[in-house]
Amino acid sequence: MLVLAVTAVGATAPQRSARIQDEVQPTRLPSTEYRLNPSDVLDLDFRFTPELNQSVIVRPGGFITLLGVGEVRAVGLTVPEVTRAIERAYSSLLRDPLITVSLKDFKKPYIIVDGEVGRPGQYELRGSMTLTDAIAVAGGFTEHAKHSEVWVFHRLPDGTVGSRQFNVKRMEDRGDLNDDPRVDASDVIFVPKSIMSKLGRFSPLSWLTTYLLWRR
Repeated sequence: MLVLAVTAVGATAPQRSARIQDEVQPTRLPSTEYRLNPSDVLDLDFRFTPELNQSVIVRPGGFITLLGVGEVRAVGLTVPEVTRAIERAYSSLLRDPLITVSLKDFKKPYIIVDGEVGRPGQYELRGSMTLTDAIAVAGGFTEHAKHSEVWVFHRLPDGTVGSRQFNVKRMEDRGDLNDDPRVDASDVIFVPKSIMSKLGRFSPLSWLTTYLLWRR
């Protein structure tokens, strides 16, 4: 369970309910820092105003609804980041609130490895995992894999998807994994089929064999 306490003293101010479009931007953190996803559940504990204690769920749209102050965007944020967002939201209702935010329930982080690997599928992300680690967990490359064009798709906090291509063959040939990137939760890794394997069934030898069998 992740817990963060925001130091302050709570005092009630005039209540105001409004939709708050939070502008907190996720900071660059290690890939092991968990970021909130839809359906995650947070417990909020107010030390000096326990009547505001509540449990909130991250809705599919990415927002949580807070008693008395409205909505704050939470998806893609870490627990420290969402705590700051909640603190700022309640600054319209409380003066220097002391809030403890706990991650009560969350989806286990995972990655998806697809394409030309031994065992395509979804795998739990444990600790710090690199691209080559993920491929190895999924059974390694098949004989038809294009090692030089491995794609990693990553969902950004604003909901868009970014992609990067990596030449794993060059890493292997050089024996240098310094360029082996870390993978993050919900990343999708795709290993395409090599051109030669795509053209294999149309090779002259295959065509000649088919022709000779047809002539018999």
